[in-house]
Amino acid sequence: MDISHDTQSGALIVTARGRLDSASAPELERALAPLPGDARVVLDLAQITYISSAGIGVLIGLIAGTAQLLMNDRPTERVLAAEAAAD
Repeated sequence: MDISHDTQSGALIVTARGRLDSASAPELERALAPLPGDARVVLDLAQITYISSAGIGVLIGLIAGTAQLLMNDRPTERVLAAEAAAD
């Protein structure tokens, strides 16, 4: 997986490309770990080709710890919304 960062209008833009699976999930987690709880984050997953349960776990952890998170990938948003509703 390839991860890049950019900042626009005070928000951190994180773009991930490739597979988000058990091998690459720790890489995304490390890239997002230093974010403060009030961070504004845009997570661009449009170029992710596959997400495993390990990847979903990283995303759920990010949602729980970040005040403002936007994602531009509707299928992933639906999976995360269903997971949140199940809890």
